[in-house]
Order: sequence, then C-alpha cells, then structure tokens
Amino acid sequence: MERRRQERRRIKGPQVQSPAMIERTAIVLDYMRAGYYMDPHKHHRNSPVAQALGCDRFTLLDGIPISGDVDFFDKVTNLVETLKIAFYIDEEGGKAVQRKKSVHLACLPEKMLYCYPLTPIGEKERSILPLSFDEPDKVAILSSYEELEDILKSKGLPLKMLAVPSTPIRYDDLTMTAKENLPEAIKRIITERERFFVEFFNVAEPINVRLHAIELLKGIGKRVLMKILNERRRKPFTSFEEVKKVLKKDPVSMLTEKILEEIKGEAKYYLFVKPSDPSQPFLNYLDIMRRAYETRTG
Repeated sequence: MERRRQERRRIKGPQVQSPAMIERTAIVLDYMRAGYYMDPHKHHRNSPVAQALGCDRFTLLDGIPISGDVDFFDKVTNLVETLKIAFYIDEEGGKAVQRKKSVHLACLPEKMLYCYPLTPIGEKERSILPLSFDEPDKVAILSSYEELEDILKSKGLPLKMLAVPSTPIRYDDLTMTAKENLPEAIKRIITERERFFVEFFNVAEPINVRLHAIELLKGIGKRVLMKILNERRRKPFTSFEEVKKVLKKDPVSMLTEKILEEIKGEAKYYLFVKPSDPSQPFLNYLDIMRRAYETRTG
C-alpha cells in the first residue's frame, strides 16, 4: 500500500522534504541503464535510473541521470523532479481555444528556482510555465542545457545531475550493488568533510545518566570515553589522527559503522540519520556539529 502511495506521488512540485531540497549533492551507489524493475517509483522501472546517498544528511534517493551515464561513486547534483501544466490560449479556426501541456522539469532549488525542461517545449510554454509555480517571479525556465551547466559551474556544483522524485527510497529498496557500495560512500563523505565530523568527538554529550553518545560507537567503553572527555577538555580535536591516538582505533570506520546502522533502521538511538519512525529517539547531531564547526572555524 505504501509503495502504491509513493507511486501516485512520484512527480510533484518542489516540497520542503523532497530529497533534492535536503541533499544538494549525492554519491552514486548504483546505476541501471535499463531501469530497475523493483524501484518504488514506477517511472524508473523502464528508464535509466541511479541510486545514491545524499552528502549532507545521508538520505537515500534515486533519480534519472540527465547528464548522460553516471558511474559508481560519482558525485552528482540533485535536481527536483516536478511536473507542471502550462495553460495557454491558441487560435483555431478564428476562435480562441484554451490548451494545456504537461511539462516534465528538473529544477535546481536555489533562491531562484532554475528549471530545465525535460519535455520539448516552445517559447510560448516557456514564458507561461512560471505561472504554474507558487512564486512565479522566483522561477527561471532555462532555454538550454548549457545554461544549466553554467549555473552549476558558478556555484561549484558537480556537472553530473539526477532528477530526483519527491519521495526518498529506503534501504530495502537498494540493489545488492548499492548496498555493497554504501559503506564506502559513507566513508568518502566522512573523509571529505573530516574537520566537520571530528566535531562529534568535541560536542557529544550524555544521553542519560548511564549512557554517553560517544559510547554508541562500537568498541568504546567507559575507560576510552573518559580519555576522550579528558583530552577534549584540554584541547578540542581538530583531526581524525588526533582522535585515533586516544581511541587506538580508526574513528572513520567507527562513524561509518554507526551511520550504516542508522540508515538500515537498526539503531536504538539515532545520532546522525533521521529515522523513518518518528517514535525513535533522534538526537540530530549533524545540526549540533554544524553549529560547532561554524563557530570554531569562523
């Protein structure tokens, strides 16, 4: 039933919780040139589709590559997939006739919404399409693919792109290949943003009187926890190498294992990934770390 509901909602206007609104970029986990017959989005079952992991909040998503083929671990820009109706007046036999055209768009969600038509359209449709959005003055319907690439270049975003539906996918929706590539993708995100993820060891706090957030990382007991707390009181950690000297283990692997557990939906406490079940305890450490990182780095 849930899968059918997802299919009915597969193309909508940009929403706050759309994966592409949350995740500006993603890392490709798998790419199926002929489509994926088990995809929860019906229109992905017979057309090229990629599964990916969001780089900001570890959201699982899938989308249509609009920049040609993609490969494992490619970094891509996520565009919001949306369907809009262009209404216009045409002349037929000396009479004014109202016409409409459904236009499939891929939109870059910035302050100005830059939309690239995946459906061929003429200048008439291009000029009136913004009127189908809530804020027409903040929508630009691009006239060429090159124009979209220029915008991505100006913002320092990857030129490979996915048009992403309004609903995410779940761990169980991933292909076997995507599941196998997931730990490496998590590790790459953590490693690329080392200074940001190091902040977890600086800002983590007790969950209750018996359990500290750092103890949720596999292999950390009370003795190691006290070493970390004592060291960070003396001087905040600035690198994984500094953390490793205290842990005597690889912090990247420990964070990767914890985030993978949360993506799978197997955690008791969720530190980084928002659980699909709102009753599950979510501590939202990514936002806490972001504030600390911004304060510490100025």
